[in-house]
Amino acid sequence: QDKQGQILDHWEAHFDLTPLKKALQHYVEEYNNNPNKSGADWEMLDKIWIEEVGRAQREVPAHIAQEYCHPERSFRDIIEDNALLDVSNPNNLKRALTFYTWGTNSSDLWFSPGSFSVDSGLGFSFAILREGWGAAAWCTGVCDEPGDDLTAISVIDEERTRDLEQSLDNLSQPLIVQSPLSPQRV
Repeated sequence: QDKQGQILDHWEAHFDLTPLKKALQHYVEEYNNNPNKSGADWEMLDKIWIEEVGRAQREVPAHIAQEYCHPERSFRDIIEDNALLDVSNPNNLKRALTFYTWGTNSSDLWFSPGSFSVDSGLGFSFAILREGWGAAAWCTGVCDEPGDDLTAISVIDEERTRDLEQSLDNLSQPLIVQSPLSPQRV
């Protein structure tokens, strides 16, 4: 929504996880660069986490948000068992878009106006951390190093790219030619 409350539409023909992976990588590198962080270091990390990671998260398609919000597995589970991303298994396709909000001890929806308006919410006041937790969580500032998030997003990206390639291959196959119907006698 814009500041006047009008709904804004945003469409992409293709989604690339590279901006999210780069933002997570930047955060991880800066987090690891200085083990004895000053107040300025923490402020810089807050800025990277919210503005880079959070804004990249605003752009993810629903299937990536659903991986963040999956009700039965963490990102660590995905890293340890890539079979959890197999789309041919319906048990792997749980659809959920809720995440935990630390400050209010409640849940919010990924694509709701409160979490996704023009100048507030995801990418403006928080980003979402999944790691090994049982639920995605709103993180307003410096979080533990989100290395699992970076690794899991990379694994998801590789798996979904393979899925896309397989779909394109399946769609490029010739149609099954059926023999013409024999003329019916009247």
